Amino acid sequence: MEAARALGLAVLTLAPGLVACRSGSGSSQVAATTASPATPTPAPASASGSPSPSSTSSAAPTAGGTATGSLKLVAWLEGSWQGKQMDDAIVDETWKVTGPMTMTGEGKATKGGDVLVEHLRIEVRGEDVIYVATPGGGSTTEFRRDPRISGATFATFVNEAHDWPTHIRYERVGEALMVHVHGRPDQFETSFTLTRR
Repeated sequence: MEAARALGLAVLTLAPGLVACRSGSGSSQVAATTASPATPTPAPASASGSPSPSSTSSAAPTAGGTATGSLKLVAWLEGSWQGKQMDDAIVDETWKVTGPMTMTGEGKATKGGDVLVEHLRIEVRGEDVIYVATPGGGSTTEFRRDPRISGATFATFVNEAHDWPTHIRYERVGEALMVHVHGRPDQFETSFTLTRR
């Protein structure tokens, strides 16, 4: 967080991996996932009980690389994405399937020639899909994909024990990623769009 402030970046308006700079208690353990009142509402269920895509969402993109099993639930993140924040920081995120149960990524925020980088990873551990964020020089924080508030083209990663954020949500809409990051109901939240580069 201090590194981000030293760069003059608005810490709370960076990409999801970049806002997870503080590790709260320093623990890298994932808390039990519970829905928060501030959690975005998933798409309405169809007659079969599965979420139906929103009117602006395309069908689930084909999983890239060698993703298997539960990793296919988030393989649509694969690619290079970029967006501009309201504080004029340029945010880049790149995701690549690097194994049947692993994706690796990098988040980068650039403002006025200064750059803040964060290493990202998504891993399958048993039945869980875990989002792992490690800011340059910082502690690792983990978030678990909550299947109750995730679907074919959107995923919400939760760590209720983390100070902020507690929820990171990605939604694939055509060639764009809609991102929503928030904490508890009384905390800051932000939404932005990343488009494919």
